[in-house]
Amino acid sequence: MGEAVTTSPTTRRRRITPGSLKTRWVVFTDLDGTLLDSATYSFGPARPALRSLREAGIPLVPCTSKTRAEMEPLRRALGVEGPAIIENGGGILEADGTLLALGPNGDRIFQAYDRLKKRVGGVLRAFHEMSEAELSAETGLSRVEAEGARRREFDIPFAILGDATKIEPVLAREAAKLGLRITRGGRYFHLHGPADKGKALHRVMRRFRGRRAAAIGDSANDLSMLKAAHRAYAVMTRSGKHDPDLVRGISKLRLVERPGPEGWRIAVERLLEES
Repeated sequence: MGEAVTTSPTTRRRRITPGSLKTRWVVFTDLDGTLLDSATYSFGPARPALRSLREAGIPLVPCTSKTRAEMEPLRRALGVEGPAIIENGGGILEADGTLLALGPNGDRIFQAYDRLKKRVGGVLRAFHEMSEAELSAETGLSRVEAEGARRREFDIPFAILGDATKIEPVLAREAAKLGLRITRGGRYFHLHGPADKGKALHRVMRRFRGRRAAAIGDSANDLSMLKAAHRAYAVMTRSGKHDPDLVRGISKLRLVERPGPEGWRIAVERLLEES
């Protein structure tokens, strides 16, 4: 079981200054439901912690299911100067805009999705099958953001329209036969290659010799990232609970008793205080 992080109103906030921390940590973070609010996509409550990381010289690496098109403006808004892991580990978006592919992309992923959809009787609906208006209405994204979310390269998010407890195992078995994987995010399932957030984290850490990785997430598709990190934090989901796959899957998981960007801020403050 994970260990709870104290989040009382009297939790002491400290201003962190550069020093020994500068060479110690790299923070990897999920976005939707973690650094970004699951409903509004705002990161307002996390701003003080983002500032603390910059002041301490600690790199922040988004590790998300979002696409390259979505990540570009978000990286500017968040003040991220280095790499970002996109589409659940499918690729690494570099600071100069170039993309390092880590998983299969293009036709292979879309052909596999079509095959899996037929296998389960058509009860799947993916982002690329929705219009911008439909996706915007379902997710709360703007039309422009929805258009970016549909531009998939490595990972296909989809909803299961039937009984997910029966359909997901079938999808997982059939995807494995194709050399692909199914993972569960906070709102959607994802079809992707053998690359994942954890493998991408290890790849990024090659350039940060002498540092250790801390990771913050909220759902099952963050499991590989949290396992790969030296220190792992889970914020609460929008349902007000911690994802059971994370709690079961990581023995030293640090549980934050707040959701979204508020929980993210607490996790970063705790990391800096413990360091």
